[in-house]
Amino acid sequence: MSEQERRLGLSFSLKRGRSLIYWATIRSLKNPKFIRFLFNSRDHKVAIQVATPIDKEALKVPAFQEVQQYEIASKAFLRVLYKNCHWDESKTYRVYGTNYGNEQVVEFRLEEATIIRDEEFRDPEIREP
Repeated sequence: MSEQERRLGLSFSLKRGRSLIYWATIRSLKNPKFIRFLFNSRDHKVAIQVATPIDKEALKVPAFQEVQQYEIASKAFLRVLYKNCHWDESKTYRVYGTNYGNEQVVEFRLEEATIIRDEEFRDPEIREP
């Protein structure tokens, strides 16, 4: 597995209405069945945290497949995120995170996000079908 494939990544595209969670991020959390997004608007951070099915914000994590990315559809969340970060709505962004194992969370500092081309909105370890 390459260095890029091991990075804990998260991408955002308001145009697509989707957030993309890299499988490396999910694996770093020990392959949970459920996760949730946490958003800190003051510090411009997003976190992905292990959740339980009873958490109302819980998102079910599908089984890994080599040809399927893990994308979350939520235009409302993306609108809030883009507005808070003063991002260009026509652009796509990627950010890498840090795993804090004891809290079962990966944190992403949104001020470190970079603009990517639309065709880069992909998990680097997913092979083309």
